[in-house]
This record gives sequence, structure tokens and C-alpha cells, in this order.
Amino acid sequence: MDRATTPRTAAERDVPDVAGLVRAACGVDPGQAEASDVIIAAVENGLPLGVLASQAATVDDASWAGPLEAEAARAAVRAATMEVLAQCLNPTDRVAPCTLPWRPSSGRDIDLAVAASDFTRVVEVLDATALVPVAGWRTPTEAGWLRLDEGRVVDLIEAQAVADRDLVVTEQGWRLNLDAQLMHTTGGVARRGAVRLVDLADLAWLRRQPGFALEGVSTSRGADMVEGAERALELGSASFPWRPPSSVTSRGRRLVRQLARRRPPRLAFSGIDGSGKTSHAWALAGSLERAGVPVRTLWNRPGFELRALERVARTAKAVLGDRSTTPALARQLADDPQAIDARSRKGAIGWIWLLLICLQTVATGRRAAIRSRLAGEVLILERHLLDAMVDVEWQYANVPRRLQRYLLRATAVRPDLTFRIVVDPATANARNPGDIFRPDLPLVFGREKGTEAGRGLTG
Repeated sequence: MDRATTPRTAAERDVPDVAGLVRAACGVDPGQAEASDVIIAAVENGLPLGVLASQAATVDDASWAGPLEAEAARAAVRAATMEVLAQCLNPTDRVAPCTLPWRPSSGRDIDLAVAASDFTRVVEVLDATALVPVAGWRTPTEAGWLRLDEGRVVDLIEAQAVADRDLVVTEQGWRLNLDAQLMHTTGGVARRGAVRLVDLADLAWLRRQPGFALEGVSTSRGADMVEGAERALELGSASFPWRPPSSVTSRGRRLVRQLARRRPPRLAFSGIDGSGKTSHAWALAGSLERAGVPVRTLWNRPGFELRALERVARTAKAVLGDRSTTPALARQLADDPQAIDARSRKGAIGWIWLLLICLQTVATGRRAAIRSRLAGEVLILERHLLDAMVDVEWQYANVPRRLQRYLLRATAVRPDLTFRIVVDPATANARNPGDIFRPDLPLVFGREKGTEAGRGLTG
């Protein structure tokens, strides 16, 4: 496995003309266009912003600072994951990243190609590390792991067995050979049903490598789509991501339009902290995306990520003369026995604050549902109604909650399918001791969810 400190090869420095692709697709020089338009086009097409900014001479543009910093932060997380893998594996382990060396690894996960004859042993090695195997994501040819940092999921790793002949040794360690790399690129295009500019950049990089030939997979749907996108780009008659024109009959077009109007499914996971909601949601989202199905995920919890309500809270504290600097929720999480007596946790003020919290929770869910429907995306809820009801019961025990409970039950997003993950609280706590709750709270939290809150609250 190659390490981040290894010097780059000439092939890695042979970066495609990303700015030229954006110029051809958008009809304007990326260095002269509105920064927000160029950045949005780059992100939608999977292009690395750092490479584009360097080629377009916009690195010092203040409008690019935020997006470039965000990309650098994601790249640092991904580099840390690659370093973990490098420390776990030996140089003789035939494991290769599927991302081409000219650009940083992007996307929701790290795709690894593992020689079929080494696959079982490599999986055993990674299982023995601090990486967390993804439950239910294990076949003789596929496996997945999560990397956690302070109890939070920061990266997802997918390993897939490939033919031994598809891997070759380079200056940078093991890599997919050109034919296998091309099949990986065009296969992703076929699954998505669309060609992004990054796919054309990858193909441009491959074409510069000695011995490359597109004809080897010219009969594949993905290769045909890439060639069609290149022709459309030359003619200036396409927008990107590019999708091939439909060739169905008029009756087929009507059927396509009818299917497009159907709401994509909504799925939800529910369970105590440490039960595996996030792991299952990420695994499901990754599987759907690999199949070319667009996905939107949502983590939505009452009282967390207050956004605009933070200003309301500060204003209310100033009016009431409340000098406390630590939010009541933070004190509850820290097991402060006086937190339950905070003004926001009792009386009329607590009742109003809980109502605002519930309204924000419902609005966040509804907004995600609307956006996912407009974009044709499957909506995956990492937490749902039962979890919200338990949070209300626990955080606001001294506040009348009938109206707020009714509001959640009556207006929360209705999933088409809900997965309730039942795990013993002690097991969940041992599995995820670094969660936001103190070590003993998941036990109480789990018993309440399994008994009182579980009766009649699933809506």
C-alpha cells in the first residue's frame, strides 16, 4: 500500500486540462466567470477544486477560500485513512486504490481493489485493526469498514476482489492496470447513467499512458456514453453531467415521465445510540449510489444543531437576565443534576422552547423530504420519530409535552419503511463508548425506548 509521503511520479504530475474541460462545457473561462458558478459546476462534476483553481489561477481569489479549505479538510481526513491502511498492510499485499493518481480520492468512500487470491487474508488483517466492519456488508468478494474518530464516523472503506492479473506494481505501489482502470471508470459511468467532467478528465489521463487503448471496452455501455459525451462537448451542445438522449418510443416517454413523477422511497433507521444506525444508513446509501441511485441522508435530532434557534436562545437569555454560558443540553449530557431545573427545561419558558425545538425538527425533516423529491433522491433518515420522542421525554421531563408529542407524530416525515435496530443497551454502550451520552445513560435511554416510548409512539 503506497504512503502519502512517497514522491509523485511523472504520471501523477501529468494532470489533465481540467480548466479546459470546464471552459468547453460552460462556454466561459473559469478564471473570469462568477466564482460560485464555476465551483458549483466543478462540485457537480466531481472535479478537484484545488486542481481547477491552480489551472485557472484563482487560488488567491477570496471567493474560493472557503471551498478550497473545505476540500483540503476532506482531503486530510482521506489521507489519514490511507495512512491507516498503509500501516495495516504490507507492501506485498496486492491492494490498490481505484482513484487515478492525478487527483485526490473523493466521494463518500475509498474504493480498494484487492487481488482475489489475497482477499480473505486482507479482510482478516483489516478486521483486526481499529476499523469497524460494516454489518451486513460482507460477501466472498466485497467488504466494508468504517473509520471512527472520537466516536464519529469520518470515512468509509470498500474493498472488492479483482482478478490477480488486474493489479500491477508501480513506483507508487500496487495499482489497477490500464484496462482494469478503464473498466472501473466506465463501469461507474454506466451505473450512474451520466458522464461527469471528472470522467472525461480520467479518460484524458489514461489516454496519455503508454499502451492504453479505449477499443478494449468499446462495446460497453459506459464507454459508449463517454465517447458520446466527448462528441457533445466538442460540438458545444451538452450540459454536464451529461446523459445520453433517450431513444424510447412516445409510449415509453410517457412511461418515463410517469415514473419520474413518482416520489422516491423514504427509509428510516431507529435504535439506541450504538445500535448501528449510522453504519447501516451509510452502507445502504453506498450500495444505492454504486447502483446509480441518487441518495440523500439526514441526521435530525431534537435540540441538536439549533442553527437559527441559537440566536433566539441568546436573545431570550439576555432579556431574562440569564447569565449561564453553558446550554442546558450540554449540562444534561455532562450529568449536571441542576440542568433539569434550567429555565428552558421547566414552566412556560420550557414549554415554548420545546415547541420551537419540535417545530425546527419537523421543518428540517420536511425540507429534506422536499429536496429529495425534487432531486429524485432516495431519502435515508438516520434517526426518526421514535428516537425524537425519546429525546423529548428525556430532555424535558418537567415540561408538559402533550402538544409537542402530537406535533411530532402528526407532522414528521412518513417513511415508506422503518428499520428498528434492537440491541442490548450494554452491548450498544460497549460498542460505542465515545458517543455523545455519558457511559451509563444509554442503559437508561435504551430501557425507556424499549418499554414506555415503544408503546404507541411509532406513528
